This record gives sequence, C-alpha cells and structure tokens, in this order.
Amino acid sequence: MVLSEKNKEKQFFYKVKWVVGVPVVAAALLFICCFMARQYRFLSATTVNGISSIYMQEVTDQLGSHFQTNLDSQFAQLDTVFYALEGSGLPDEGTVQAVLADLQQKNDFSHLALIDDSGMIHSVDGVFPGFSKISELSSLLNGKEQLVSFNETIWDDNVLLLGKAIDKIEASSGTFVAVIAGIDSSAIVRKLTLDKKDGEIHAAVLDNTGAALIHESRRDGWQINQNLFSALSSAEFDEGYSYERMKEDFRLDREGMQIARLPDEHLIFYYCPVQNTEWFVCTYISVPVVETPIWKLNRFILFTVTCLSVTALVVIAAFFLLNLKNERIHSRRLKEERDRANAATAAKSRFLSQMSHEIRTPMNGIIGLAELARRCAKNNPQVLLYLNEQEQISANLLAIINDVLDVSRIESGRIEIAHENFNLIRVLSGIATTYGVYAEEKGIKFDIFHEGRMDEVYNGDELRLTQILGNLCSNATKFTPERGSIRIEFRKLEREGAEWISFTVADTGCGIAPENQERIFEAFEQETVSTVSRYGGTGLGLSIVKNFVRLMGGEISLESQLGEGSHFTVKLPFGKVKEQPVYRDYSDKHFLAAFSEPESLDCMVDALLGFGAEVDAASTIKEAEMLLARNRYDACITSVQMLRQGLPTATVPVMLRCIPHTATDELAREKKIVSLISIPSLGFNLNEALTALERGETVTLAEAEQSVDFTGMHILLAEDNEINRMIANELISSTGAEVENAKDGVEAVDCFAASSAGYFDLILMDIQMPNMDGLQATKLIRDMDRGDAKTVVIYAMSANAFPEDVEQSLASGMNGHWPKPIELKGLMSALQTVYDSRKRTNGT
Repeated sequence: MVLSEKNKEKQFFYKVKWVVGVPVVAAALLFICCFMARQYRFLSATTVNGISSIYMQEVTDQLGSHFQTNLDSQFAQLDTVFYALEGSGLPDEGTVQAVLADLQQKNDFSHLALIDDSGMIHSVDGVFPGFSKISELSSLLNGKEQLVSFNETIWDDNVLLLGKAIDKIEASSGTFVAVIAGIDSSAIVRKLTLDKKDGEIHAAVLDNTGAALIHESRRDGWQINQNLFSALSSAEFDEGYSYERMKEDFRLDREGMQIARLPDEHLIFYYCPVQNTEWFVCTYISVPVVETPIWKLNRFILFTVTCLSVTALVVIAAFFLLNLKNERIHSRRLKEERDRANAATAAKSRFLSQMSHEIRTPMNGIIGLAELARRCAKNNPQVLLYLNEQEQISANLLAIINDVLDVSRIESGRIEIAHENFNLIRVLSGIATTYGVYAEEKGIKFDIFHEGRMDEVYNGDELRLTQILGNLCSNATKFTPERGSIRIEFRKLEREGAEWISFTVADTGCGIAPENQERIFEAFEQETVSTVSRYGGTGLGLSIVKNFVRLMGGEISLESQLGEGSHFTVKLPFGKVKEQPVYRDYSDKHFLAAFSEPESLDCMVDALLGFGAEVDAASTIKEAEMLLARNRYDACITSVQMLRQGLPTATVPVMLRCIPHTATDELAREKKIVSLISIPSLGFNLNEALTALERGETVTLAEAEQSVDFTGMHILLAEDNEINRMIANELISSTGAEVENAKDGVEAVDCFAASSAGYFDLILMDIQMPNMDGLQATKLIRDMDRGDAKTVVIYAMSANAFPEDVEQSLASGMNGHWPKPIELKGLMSALQTVYDSRKRTNGT
C-alpha cells in the first residue's frame, strides 16, 4: 500500500514536470527565435557592408597595383629607348626622327619624342618649343627623374604622357636630356583590363579633384565620364558615408569606400591612391549585385543553423544517454590517437633530419661552386653581382631549413640549453656585422646602445641568444622601409639570483595590429595574408624566438603601433662569471667624443670612462671646433654623420664608430681615420680599436681578400660526393696545401695507415659514406698503433647538423664538427690554426 502511494506521487510529479516544463521550454525557444531573427537582420546588413568593403578593396588594390606595375613597365621601356638612342648615333635631325619613329613602333607608343637642354621637343613631327606644351617640363629638366601627366597640349586629348630624365646624349641637333612618350588612354584601358568581362564591376582612373582621366565604356547604367565629385554632389549617401569624407580622402591621398544612391542606381565606390602620382583608381559596383548572393547565403546559413540546432538537441540528448558507455571507448581512442601523434612526430623528426642531410649536401655544392666561380670572375662585375645574389638566396634557403628543423626539435622536446661562458660583446658585434650591414644596404639606420656598466662575459647558451636576436633583427630589417631605423638596446636588470639582461629590438617599420600581436608568435603564422605576399617568410621566426626564450627561462613582450614600428623586449637570465677580461688602463689618454646623437655620445663617453680615459664631449660641429682649438687630443672618436657634416680632423687622428664595411676607403683617407670601433662600442670592441690606435695602424675599410699560403701541409679528404670532393680539393689546393682523396671510410683508413708517421697534418672526414662511415673510420684511426694516430687533427665535414651529431663526432675522437654547407672563412681559419701549430712543432 505504501509503495503504491509512492508510485502515484512519482507519477504526479512526473506529469507536473511535463505540463509545466514543455510550455516554459516552448516560450524560451520562441524568445530565442525572435532574438535571433532581429540579430539576423542586423548582422546581415553588417555582413553586406563588411564583405563589400573587403571585396572592393581587394579588387581596387589589384587594379592599383596593376596600374602601378604598367607605369613601371612603361618607364622601363623608356630606359630601353634611351639605351637604343645612346648607341644609334644621331648625326642630324632626320636621323633623330627616323630612329624615334622606329622606336615608337617597336615599343607600341602612340607618341615618342626627345627633349634637349633648352626645352625644345624633337619628335617624328618636327621640332617645337616644349614649355608651353608640357606644364611640368621645367621640373623634369631641373632634376626630377620621372614625369606622369595627362591631356597635355603637346598631343591629342586622352593621352597619358610619361617623361624620364636621361643621361645626356650629344647630337648635332642639341644635347638631349629627357625622353617622353605618349600612350592613348584606350590602350591603357586595354592593358589594365579595366573592362571586366562579367560586366558587374567597373573602374576608372581619377585625379585628386575627381576628374576622370581614364575610364571604361559601360554599355548601360551610370558611369564616370567627367568628374566623380560633380556626379555625386546631389547623391544620397548611406548612413556612415558622406560626400565630404570622400572629398577629404582624395585631398589627403587616403583610400576609402562610399555607398551612394543615385536616381537610377545604388552604387558602392572604392578608391585608393596610385603611388608617385596624384591619381586614384576608383572601382564601383551596384549594391544589389553584392547584396543578392549575400542575402541568399545568409538565409541558407540561417536555415542550416536551425536544422543543425534541432539536430544538436537530439544529439545532446543521445549523448547524455550514451555518455557513460562511450567514456571508456573515448578514453581508449584518445590514448591511441596520442600514441599515433607521438609516432607521427617522431617520424616527422626523422624525416626532417634526413631531408636536412639531403638538402645540405647539394647546398654545399651550390655554395662551393659559387665560390669557385667567384674566383674565376674577378674581372666581371655582372657575374660577381649574380653570384652575390645567389649567395644571399642560398643563405635565405639555409635559414628556412634551420627554422623548420628548430621548430621540429622544439615540438619533439629535443632542444637542450647550453651553459657555457661566452662574450656578450662579441655576440652583439656579430649581430651588427650580419644584420647591420644588410640594414645599411637597404638605407636603414642600425645601431646598438647599452645602458649602465655591466660585465662582458656571461654563462649561458650563446647559440640560442644569437638566434633570438638574429630572428628579431631579421624581422625588423624585413618590415622596416628605407630611411627607417633599427636599434638594439641592452642593459642589466636588478633582479635576485641570476644575472638578468634585457634586450630590446626596436624598429620604425609597419607595426603590428593589436589583434595580431599574440597570433604572430604561433608557428607558421604571419600577421596577414598580404604580409606573406609582400614580404615573404615562413612565419617561424617569432615562434622559435618565443620557444627559445621560454626554454632559457626568460620573458618576451611586444609593444607595437601600426605605421610607427615595433619594440620586442627579451629578458633572459645568465650565469655570473667571476673572471672578466682585463684591459689596459688608458688614464694617460685624452679623447674627444663628437656625436650628434645624444645616445651615441652618452654610450661612447661612458665606455671611455670605463677604460679610465679622460673624455670631452661635443654634440655639434661648433662645440667640437672649440674643444679642438683649446685642447690637444690623442684621438677624436666620432661617427660617419659628423664627418660628412664637416667635423674638422686635420689636427687630430680620427677613430670612427660604425658598423664594419659600411664606410668607404675615400672617407678613411680624407679624414685620417686610424681605427674603427665596431658597435657596440665597449669592452672587446673598444679595446681592439684603442690597441690599433696605439700601434699607429692605417685603416682600410673595404674588404680585401686575404691571401693564404699553406705550402707544405698534407690533408686527407674523405668525401663520397664527387662534386663536394672536387670543390674541397679546389679550395684547399688554392692555398698551396696538398690534398689526398678517399671516397669512403675504408679508403680513408687505408690511406692513413699507408702514410708515414706525421705525414698528414689534417683529416677532413665526411660522416655518411658507403662501406664505412666517418665515425667508424675515425675510431679505427685513433686505435692504430702509431705515434700520430692520437694527435692528427680530424674534423667532421657533415650534413648532419644537430647537436647530437656533433656529440657523436667528438665521442668518436674527432677534434671538431663542421655542418654543411661549409663556411669558407671557418675552413681557412681552421687550416691556419693547424698550419701555425705545425710550424711551432717543427720549429719554423
């Protein structure tokens, strides 16, 4: 009886739950549907505007880029015309007209003419004054390199005029200093493909007053014929858009979008400026053309979401019913997936390691053959230029390979942080030499500054620190335009425990949008798709930097503003080293530091005071002149900028603070430069410069090939790759050393065993070789019962480049390990070391 009452009570509450619950759920669903419908209308309108903006911007940017590319192409044709004229010989006006007619036809110009230094125009039609025909002619004659104009009176209407200053061509008719060409606007429309085949989007080229310079012909509907501003002055603009804003955009050379309603059409306009001109590319499209497919898509999405929502409710209900049963199955599958992922990661690491070997081996051949070609092409500047470009491309390819391998090793947890003593000033000096020179070549100012006194030698991972700063400097150089600046600032942090140092790499580049500042630290990510297309790169550099900083126990932060630049700050802990370099006391020296940049001046004065020297400071030429007149200095330390501004150096030796290889020999001779101070200008770098000053050496700033002579050295080369063996033979034999070759480990062991004791000074051993690898061959040589088996110098020359590969080489008894491609300077340095050791042993 009791159980029956309980069952009735349960049934009553069950019925109440359904009677009350179903209406509540229905009301909730109705409210959600109404809210979603309202949001749908709002989001649909927002979506239309957003997609229209993106689509129109992409099309307009493409047309603008295409237009700029065609302008550049036409100017390149004018260069071709100049070269043809320069070699033609122009004895009289008739010849000038004949040559111009021929070149006009060959280059598909509507018109072509030369301008002499008096402003006269020489064309196929004769000679006539130009100042009244071309409004900007005087600027072209007075140094302006290029001229772009439209509808000048020299030719018919609707003609684009391109002018370019040229090197003087002397002829009987006059001295020609510029060449001009006319291109009919219809030809430009045809070349720029302004006429779209689909007939939906239309385009025109306008000047900054809205006047139509070049426009397509539209079969029906509204089009830009005369002036965009006039045509839209009475139009009704959509909310958020305005006629005044459009005019302001044109006045300030800004791109933008407007949506306006004309009597017969509702149009979207997008415009962007053309570089180096006062023109705009403007595209326009009917709003219904954009809205119709988007509304259809939105309705389809809404329907799909509704269906998916219903399906999701059913699935969720089923999920709760089956959850307990599936949990164990899910856990087991997760474990299987994890095991497969780990196996895939290990396989990827093995694959990348093998690919590294397979890529580095031919790269060694490519770089080596380029070096041999360079030696054979010393008197051919064009070939040397090509070889230099090839060298840079090879370096870029090698950097990409290293980045991919680093990411793979980070993902698999195979990166180990070293703890060895290193010289911080040498690391930063290497960064300045590598990236500073490249930056200066691009017209970017590069400098390194320090704040406060700090040690020179620390304990940590020199390689990873170099990679961190190198990747940051590489990015800064890539994204900083000409006349920008890159600076590295480093200082000691007051923290307990380890020696913390802060490094900041600051640039004045394009900057990073706030919403992208986290994402760029992810592997294979860059800020935008346009970043990849414009600047290239793999998107690995910052990911590697972040992971190395994390593994070293440090911190990284970013401050950036779009259009203003970026500041990357890395804070790293290092071990303290008690034994620091001790340099000579220069308290007997009196120096003048002359820099117009306050930070350079402060850093230089602080560094010299640290060496005990007496220092006077000057921030202007006038201050320096006054100090030089009153005092006698051992040297004046200054910058290239101060020298070029007229710093007087006739009475004092000059020490130049600069990046190596960025000054010139002419500057060195003219200004009595006796010593260079590489940046950062303290510690090791400053000591080297002051030592050179005391020795009274003369500085030559240009790089020169150092001739080496290793005559008498005997080297055994074990290399199975025929090309790499040939390259190594050529490079080493050019030094005077004698080379004997082995194609595998067996031949190398036999060759060493057959030689007399002490015959070989050095063995260069490849690792992966048939029959017997280099590791086994080295062990057999070290185990031989002869006097030189333990002492002969053996270096690995291998495409295996991982730290564990280096450890294996050293464990087998080798003296060192060089990863391929082999750096020529490193090879010559090692040969010099072995040669010097041989001379000391022989007492010569």
